[in-house]
Amino acid sequence: MSIRYPVRKADGREYKNYDELLTDVRKNAHGWWLIGVNRYWHGGIHIGEASSPASVLSQDAPEKSVPLQFMMNGEVVAWRVNRDYANIESQKQEQPLRQSGTFVLVRSVYKPDKQDESSWLTLYQLYMHMAPLSEYPKRPLYRVTQKGHGVRMRQHSRHDDSSEIVPDVLANKHGHARTLMQGDTLAVLQQKSFLLERQPEPFALVQRLEEGKPAGTLFWVSMRPEFLEPDGECYVCLPDWMHNALNHSVFDDVVVLFPLKVTVKAGEPVGFLGAQDIADRDRYPQTITSEYKTHIELLSLDEHVPDFVANVKGIKTGKQFIKLKLKRPLYLRNGEDEESTFEQMSAITRADAGRIIPRDATYPFTDKTGVTYFQIRPHS
Repeated sequence: MSIRYPVRKADGREYKNYDELLTDVRKNAHGWWLIGVNRYWHGGIHIGEASSPASVLSQDAPEKSVPLQFMMNGEVVAWRVNRDYANIESQKQEQPLRQSGTFVLVRSVYKPDKQDESSWLTLYQLYMHMAPLSEYPKRPLYRVTQKGHGVRMRQHSRHDDSSEIVPDVLANKHGHARTLMQGDTLAVLQQKSFLLERQPEPFALVQRLEEGKPAGTLFWVSMRPEFLEPDGECYVCLPDWMHNALNHSVFDDVVVLFPLKVTVKAGEPVGFLGAQDIADRDRYPQTITSEYKTHIELLSLDEHVPDFVANVKGIKTGKQFIKLKLKRPLYLRNGEDEESTFEQMSAITRADAGRIIPRDATYPFTDKTGVTYFQIRPHS
């Protein structure tokens, strides 16, 4: 089963491991699992502006924002898409506070043994307080004219802002230049002037419109009016499930998706962090601060959870891990390859106890007697 972390790094890359992700998540002042700052149960985690600033949708350069992503393949079972933030009013507050009720709930089924349904586990991914529709910028659409047919597409990178020379031509798998086709509709995300043959030329960073939404590769193209003509506008950086919500045309209310079927894949965009206003009632005049955050939960109502955790089915497929126990002896390895021998030391596991490590990261070695040893850290 393909599984991803729900958030990526600011540069768009995946986190290498759990510890690396946790280092950023801990930058949030609240919203940890499983105890909240109020010392009550907190069933999820918060991804916030402090830990993931790039997951706040930029209005000026939305293509540089990094959306949250679905953790696994599944089927959307419910959503609510707010057109704008809800205003929460109270007699204790001088002005209403913004709150986002936008959420999406996805059901996933893990099937370690596809032939045995009693080994399956049903999980739910819940993303709450997502950015409402009002946070998503609209950009103009352009249609490729007859003269624009054959105009070359050019490569896009995150460093184009500082470049003055026109980017290289975008090539297909055969090494030939990729070009525009008459009638193509393009969503313009950004406009910039590049030097082409030592002369300034207007260019646009665009995405093709597919099935009514911008999709596929970002690329630069000449913005000359004889090549492109205006053709309306559309939302950009809107996740696919929200495009389905737009087509469904029900806003500010919960939609249960039956019989409508919307599927998602691990790594596909979920959306961006929503804003929340917080009033400090202890100050006069009252101050209001805003923060961007999303609450994420992974939960299950499946009756098989206890058996799944205990692995009563003895499933051995998929990624394997080792768990270190307390006060277990460490061994000194002598020799190399098949001639290696292991000598017990006086050192024992202390701080490492309880750690869970991917088995393939421990370089397992089985000696001639059939005993397997694991490298739990460099030289240990």
